Parts: sequence; structure tokens; C-alpha cells
Amino acid sequence: MPSTALKSHTEALSKDNKVVNAGIRRAIRPFLSEHGFGTFAPRYCWRHREETIDAIHFWSPYNWVRADLKGITTFSCQVDLCMY
Repeated sequence: MPSTALKSHTEALSKDNKVVNAGIRRAIRPFLSEHGFGTFAPRYCWRHREETIDAIHFWSPYNWVRADLKGITTFSCQVDLCMY
């Protein structure tokens, strides 16, 4: 792939990440805050309780090549739920 096309896809992916992070911050964090989650990073949320720590991780396994092959957007993401 020519470097200009790669640069174009890299820039697009960076914009996609910013949009996804903003959407999580705007739509999901308030809901999670109401349910005790108080520590946040762009795609991570934690809730500390007396005997457990709950964590949520939003991630996108779909780079532009995989997304194109599957016919989905790079905005698509998966959620990992963890409890320690």
C-alpha cells in the first residue's frame, strides 16, 4: 500500500478513536457514575467496592482492514467486563 494511503487510513482511525472516546464519555460514563463507577480513562472504567473491584474495558479489535473485510465500521467495539 502506498504510504499516502496508509497515512490517510491512520488519520481516519485516529479520528474514529476520538469519536468513540467522546461517545463513551458522553453517553456511557454518566450511567456508570450513577452505578458507583468513579475512576475513568478513555476506554476503561473502575468501581471500587469493599470486597471487589469491577472494571469495564471498551476496545476495538477492528482496524480499518478488518472492518472493511467484515463490512463494519472502525467505530465498532467490544466490551470486557472484569471483577477482582
